[in-house]
Amino acid sequence: MALLSDRYGGDSGIGQHTSGLYNALSKLGLKIDVYSNVVQPEVIPKHVLVHRVGLSHKGEVFACFSSDFHMLLKGITRADILHTMAGFGWITTRTAKSLVPLVNTVHGRVRWTPHSSSMRAKLGGIVIRSLEERNLFSSRAVIAVSEHVRDYLAQQYGLVNKVKIVSNGIDENDFMRFVETSDHIPPNRNCILLSVTRLSKERKPWRLLFLTKELLKYLPNVQLVVIGKGPLLPLLSDMRESMHLGNHVLLLGSVNHNELPRYYSACSLYVATPTAGITVLEASAAGKAFVYFEDNLLLPSISCLESFSGGFAASDETDMARLVTKLLSDESRLRMLGRENQQHVRRKYLWSFLARQILDLYSVCLDQQYGLVRLD
Repeated sequence: MALLSDRYGGDSGIGQHTSGLYNALSKLGLKIDVYSNVVQPEVIPKHVLVHRVGLSHKGEVFACFSSDFHMLLKGITRADILHTMAGFGWITTRTAKSLVPLVNTVHGRVRWTPHSSSMRAKLGGIVIRSLEERNLFSSRAVIAVSEHVRDYLAQQYGLVNKVKIVSNGIDENDFMRFVETSDHIPPNRNCILLSVTRLSKERKPWRLLFLTKELLKYLPNVQLVVIGKGPLLPLLSDMRESMHLGNHVLLLGSVNHNELPRYYSACSLYVATPTAGITVLEASAAGKAFVYFEDNLLLPSISCLESFSGGFAASDETDMARLVTKLLSDESRLRMLGRENQQHVRRKYLWSFLARQILDLYSVCLDQQYGLVRLD
């Protein structure tokens, strides 16, 4: 099979999703070629064949250089299954002629490409519009990473029968590292909150600073540690100073993924940004309860978020400050909630479990290809 994703490895949710899925499917015996725009060499096993297809990003459109495109086209046409992730909607037009069953994973809202000349990509003389939307309708099956994404696809595009929910997950080895680290590093008793997120506009990281300001009314010694990079880091640094939060907010920037278990284990509570994705699973694996902001514009990228007994939603900073204060006031309950979260991830969110659901979906798509069954 061929797996196409904008990113492979690294600290992004898409990159971790792709590498986690690859590793789990490989253990089930699948031979996989990975085509990716952004590749982190340090996370690639020696036996993995990764093709960099030379994409450039212009506005909302990913365009492929012609020399790499022909190599990519040759690779995918000999695959039995083509599985696409974010940023590869443009491939649909070419694969439609190859009769390769297409499976598309959707992590959130589908980007719409305006019909203006500045926002078009020309691939082999063909002008592609609404690229990711075309990918949805050409797919044999669509994987939604959460119930919220499924409902969005149904309401926005009328897609129901061919949508299956398979959550983002966590690699079993990563899970065990978080568990083992949490067993050796007790949580800091100084009310340390942790948030790991990309510092970009869509994640609204400034809300973390307003939350800290609100929390100081109840917890004068609270500290917030923010890990992540992004274009808003300078802005957040300025806001921290203007809000007089220099002693309460620590902006660490990028941290090596191997070091993350120590930070999760040392915190008292995890604060997730609206997408509530892979970091929620990492925090839970480390035995932590978490809180997150509800946001109608950003969809959670893991399924059954409400099923975590140690996960709590808040509508705004005032509401969350009260919630966090209440949770931190009962240390034994907080530990119990963290342990329950850890067991929940072990049962439902390991890639070794999720990959079998995707493998079953591939089988259905191949059977449908030869007219044996109908996907419903």
